[in-house]
Amino acid sequence: MILRVRSFILHVGLELYGLILSFDRLGMKSLSRYKPTEQNIDSILSDFYDSLWENKFWGKELRKYGLVRNTEDVGKELKKLPIYDKETIKKNAKLIHQKSIKSILRGDRISKTSGSTGSGLEFFTSRNFRRKQWSTWYDHWVAEGVPVNSYRLWLGGKNIFPKWYPKPFFVVRSTKTLYVNIYKYSAKNDRELIDMLNQYEIRWIHGYPSTVTEFVNNFSDKASLKSRIDFVTVSSENMTTEVAGWLEGQLQAKIVEHYGQSEGVANISRTRNRWKVDAELSLVEFVHEVDDLFKIVGTGYQNKSFPFVRYYTGDLAEVIDDKVKRIHGREDDFVLLASGRKLLRMDHLFKGIVRIEGSQILQTSLREIEIKYLGVTELSPSDKELIYGRLRGMTNELKIKSFLRVNSLIKTKSGKVKTVIRQLNVSTNTKSK
Repeated sequence: MILRVRSFILHVGLELYGLILSFDRLGMKSLSRYKPTEQNIDSILSDFYDSLWENKFWGKELRKYGLVRNTEDVGKELKKLPIYDKETIKKNAKLIHQKSIKSILRGDRISKTSGSTGSGLEFFTSRNFRRKQWSTWYDHWVAEGVPVNSYRLWLGGKNIFPKWYPKPFFVVRSTKTLYVNIYKYSAKNDRELIDMLNQYEIRWIHGYPSTVTEFVNNFSDKASLKSRIDFVTVSSENMTTEVAGWLEGQLQAKIVEHYGQSEGVANISRTRNRWKVDAELSLVEFVHEVDDLFKIVGTGYQNKSFPFVRYYTGDLAEVIDDKVKRIHGREDDFVLLASGRKLLRMDHLFKGIVRIEGSQILQTSLREIEIKYLGVTELSPSDKELIYGRLRGMTNELKIKSFLRVNSLIKTKSGKVKTVIRQLNVSTNTKSK
């Protein structure tokens, strides 16, 4: 009885939250009207540039590097500034965002991200920015034929399910979304999930490449679906040609991909195997790093609540003949459990923890992990408890052996921090099993 009451309260709360999101975005059907046209982008950019001079942090930076206030070429003028990384933004966050009556009227909301570096960041977004950001994604989906006004299956990495909730999925009707808990879903849930997929005639899956791949790999009874999955939309992680081909073969679905981040400084959509920069949200630069690899740097001119200027996303683009061939984004990895399950999106353990400047998980056992992190100070007891709690929400099979503050983390050849380093040997696997 108590469980049923708690479940009812949870569903009511999620429906109300969905209604708030719908108001925040004013419904998917009307989002395209927030997409700025080429004619007014210059005006929006000029207005954004003017506002930077009044910002406590950016105003000081503009004057320090000798930028001219009255200019007809804002993009050229901004290139006088250095490139700013996440740690610089974190240190000056209180100067970049000033709480005021204006921030309340803008509908400012705090956002948290861990990003591809595993470094936690908190910043603010205005309602206007959120609508325009969703509009950019929405228009890309519509152009690719995605049925955006129908129900969708959502395979996010963040665990939004309470530990006590008995099922690995639930429906939020106000957002037309069927959420699946990838940390608890298994083939034994197929029958009930198939009934829900058929009931809501779901043709669209959205998630990270890693979560979608793991779900499809565990979903054993695809033949019982009455309506075919026609589209898979993915973002945030690398989608290799091999993974895309495998998903297309498993589902006979069209893969629709875009690159972006919560900060909104660089949105790049993939259409017909070509990457196209979406100029409606930000100014995007490709700054040479080595060989054909370029840093992805962006200025998000639509978000006055927390301006990101010449901000390095931490990601690299492979650019040949002035064309983006590939994006080296988040190199997500998994932790392997003794049960054989894969624990994905481990970066969510560190989301919003500002003391962490970079993080990495070392797995030498199927039952324990070590967490290495970069930071000026040690993690506080409350930080550690938050991480413990998030891990418990994912699984009961794994424990944290230790937290270790280090001076450097292992990186890939392209300079990306690997989320998980697995050093499991045969004897460890055999013994644990």
